[in-house]
Amino acid sequence: MKQTDDKISGRMDTVLAQWLRKATPAQRQALADGAKTSVGYLRLLAGVHRENPKLRLAMAIVEQANKIPPDGVTGVPLPIINLEDLAIPTRYKGKQ
Repeated sequence: MKQTDDKISGRMDTVLAQWLRKATPAQRQALADGAKTSVGYLRLLAGVHRENPKLRLAMAIVEQANKIPPDGVTGVPLPIINLEDLAIPTRYKGKQ
């Protein structure tokens, strides 16, 4: 999955946001615990409301997100996240 933006609202749909939406609460918490952060902070990063995360945190998010398996009940696959996905400029509104 790739990031997209809504030209009308300016809302950025990042890969991390897609991952968090598809993940179960337990999967989101596992990611936060593995990356040594909180689910709330992950949501802030996903919505590009914070500056790009520090490299160590970004690497931990990528590593942990890609280790978490699909939910056994729903079987919904989670998007693959890479470092580039977390390097989106803050408050990107599609301006170019």
